[in-house]
Parts: sequence; C-alpha cells; structure tokens
Amino acid sequence: MTAVTTKRHMRHGEPARAAGIIRTRLKPLGRWALYYVSLKGPLITFSDDEQSVPFLEVDILDWRVTSTSRKGCFVVKVSHLAHCISLYFVDEAAFKFWVPSLENATSRKIDDHYRSIRIIARGESSSVIEGEDMETGAKVAIKVIDRDMCSPALFAFVENEVQILAHVNHPQIINLADVYETPRFLFLVMGYAAGGDLETLLESRSTFTHKEIYLILRQILRALDYLHQRDFVHRDVKPGNVLLDSTEPLICRLADLGFAACLKTKILNAVLGTVQFMAPEMVKKESYGCTVDIWAVGVIAFRLLLGRFPFEGSESDILRRIRGGIGNIFDDDLSRLPKAAQSFIRSLLQVDPEKRLTALGALHHRFLYKPAVEPYSFRFRAVALAVVMAVKLGMLYRNESHQKQDLADVEGYSEFSVTTSRVFTPRKVRRSSMSSKLFVESLDACPRHYSSVSATELTRPSHDNPGRSTDLLMGAGRRELRSSWDRAFVFRRRRSNRSIG
Repeated sequence: MTAVTTKRHMRHGEPARAAGIIRTRLKPLGRWALYYVSLKGPLITFSDDEQSVPFLEVDILDWRVTSTSRKGCFVVKVSHLAHCISLYFVDEAAFKFWVPSLENATSRKIDDHYRSIRIIARGESSSVIEGEDMETGAKVAIKVIDRDMCSPALFAFVENEVQILAHVNHPQIINLADVYETPRFLFLVMGYAAGGDLETLLESRSTFTHKEIYLILRQILRALDYLHQRDFVHRDVKPGNVLLDSTEPLICRLADLGFAACLKTKILNAVLGTVQFMAPEMVKKESYGCTVDIWAVGVIAFRLLLGRFPFEGSESDILRRIRGGIGNIFDDDLSRLPKAAQSFIRSLLQVDPEKRLTALGALHHRFLYKPAVEPYSFRFRAVALAVVMAVKLGMLYRNESHQKQDLADVEGYSEFSVTTSRVFTPRKVRRSSMSSKLFVESLDACPRHYSSVSATELTRPSHDNPGRSTDLLMGAGRRELRSSWDRAFVFRRRRSNRSIG
C-alpha cells in the first residue's frame, strides 16, 4: 500500500510562487496590456503567454508593495525609485493571493534568519556553508547554488531535490528547513551533520564492530523504506550520501536526493549514480524500481563487513562484473563471515530484482533483526546476552512492561523487536548454566572475527560498578572464571525462591 505524502512547512515560510495572465502596466505612464506574469522568489518575469520566452525579468527584492481597491477594481503597485509595475485585477480572490506573495518576494531574505559561520565545501557551481539559526541558535548547513554556473540539466536536479525534500519528513533523511532565492543564487537551508559522511569514516577506518554495522545499515534501510512506501527511488545511495549527525553514537541521515524520482510519474530507465553502486538492471538500461537502492545497500554492507568493494577494476570491468552478479566468485571472502551475514549480502546482491529483498524485508533479515551485543557496562552486557540466549530457549515473558524496560536498559536496543511471544525476562531468572555451544551460537549477532568484543571483554566486571548485586549478575563479577566457556555465564538471584514468572 502506498503511503500518503503531505508537504512540509518551511521554518520561515515558503518562497513566493505565483503565475497567471494579468493586465499589467510596466511603466508609470505606460499602456495596460495582458501579459503572462510569473513570480519565483524575488524574480518576476513577463511574457506574451505561458509558452513564450520572458521578455522582461525584474528583481523586486526590497521593492515597495502598495495595494488599492475601489468599486470592484483591485490594483497592486510594486515600486522602487523611478520604477513602478502595476497589476490590475478584477477578481478579488486573485488580488488577495498576489498581494502577500509580492510582499513575501520583496522582503524575504536569508540574512534576516540565518548567520553564516564558515565555508564547509566549495564546488564549481555550489558551496556549502555552516550557519546558525538566529532564533534558536541551532546549527544548519546552507547549500548555495549559483544559477550562472549551473547547467540547465544540473539545476533541474537541484529543483527536483527541493520538490522531493519538501514532501519528506523522516529522522533518517536530511531535512530541508528553508529555501531562499535571488535572481542568481538559490539557498537551501538543511540539517547540519557534524560527523561528516560515511565515505570519510570508511576511508579513515578499516574495521567496524557489529553494533556499528547494525546501526548504519538499519538507519539507511529505514530511510529507504520510508521513501519506497511513497514510491520514491533514491538512485544514488552510496556512503558519500550518508551523512553522520554524530559518530558516538552513530546517527545517519540519507542525503542528496537530486537523482530521486517518483515511480508514479514516469518509467525509470536512466543510468545515474556512481558506477560501483549501480544495480544490474540499471547497467543494462532496463526499466527499474526501488530495488536499485537495495543493491546499493548490499554494496555498502559488503564494504563495511569486508573492507572493500565487491566489484573492482576499470569502469568497463566493474560494469561487466555487475551484470553477472556475485555468483560464487566471493565464496572465499564471504565464508569468513557468519552465515547470517552471508545470507544478508547474497539477498541484497541478487542479479534478479524480483528475488532481491525489499527495504522492509532487509530490516527483518536475521542479520539485522538481532540486537548488537556490545553494551558498555557490565550489567548491560549480562542483560543483553541473556535476552539473546533466552529468545533461543523460548522462555516466557509474563509482564510486557518488564520486556520493554529490559530492552530500554540496553544501549542501542531500541531497534530490537522480538517476533515471538515466548521471550525470557531477565528480571525473573533462576540459576542456570549455558553450554559452550549455545553460548557461541547466541553470539552470532556479534561474530568476534570482525567485532572488537572478545570473550574476555564480555566477561570482565565493569570498573564503574564492580561486584554490584543486581537481579541479574554474572558469576564472573564475583569470582574468577574457569577456562571453560560452560561456566562463563552463571545467573544468580537474590532469593532462592525466585522463579520464572
């Protein structure tokens, strides 16, 4: 079912937009004539009809707007020094629409609401400035596009991004707060990402913990699921377009929707984006849909897990290999990963888009459906591991509020949704011992060969809370562990008569 999309309101009002056939006088003593008048921001243009090229363009920023109405006649004057443009209306509704639009166009300036701090990045046709909201003090990123330096095709992508972002509102997608225009420049005020982008993080680090991979992929997939439910295809999913609000903890936002398109309005078959992330159907110039984004997520996941791209070489070699898919050529590489990770990668990098997972399906894959087992305190480690192991054992939750409390106690577990009603509550537990086989299986959500979590680290008491008695306390906190994993986790209770609820 397609979700309903509503337009978001800008923080400081919308840019002026109006158009229509209006009786106009372009000079104080000139003649009245019917012209097609278009208002976009502070720029007002005049042409003979809607299809004609404008013969006059005027920047009315800081001009004065006056209006008069007398006996069913409505006149709006826009004047500056010796220049005066008059618009004559016989329809009161049109008059009431144009007056505030012209007042907005003449007075709305970015300097009245935002203060620039420094230039973050600069390109040939655009630059990004770190700014500050004068009302709230919040940091923003201001993208400045120079119309004179932009090709018509490139500027069309910018306008496309503005239109889509105006209808998008999701915590994992960069937000568009305001839009300002001048005849030459377009200013897009967007959310500020203090942590840079994922590409920079990938270049600076060679390995990632399972918790980090879990958080990154889930946030990207949640953003794509939101877009796909509204029939939008991003078409340029890559680490460079994943911005990081912060790195501790990792908070990601999908950005750069210039190539995005709506499946409702046209058939998609254009080849767009970065070569390494293109799906086979796009490379073959076939019609495609939302599954091209899922392929790109598969490439990101491959790189996060193995530290390189699945397809490397010259551009022609990459395109040829993409058409063939991963097949069996990466068996040696994938074999180093746990089975859940192998299944996840192969499900995303399916050559046949019909067999490829959807964003929602990927979120429910067992590789991402388990919590990341790397909490930062001793008690949290015990609770986290107990939940994972007890789900496998099929123990019962008697009180649903206990389940929510326990999951909320564990940092990073807000993503974890339990699919079965038979779930164990760590708040009511009896003494038990887990076999080494069961313990290792319970950690398949956090494989040690690419995670920084080790057996020693998981069983070490926390320094901030050594030996504290709680409802759930590992035996390792009270005594030294024996060498066997069979005695790694021994759950103690305060009262001997406590039992499973």
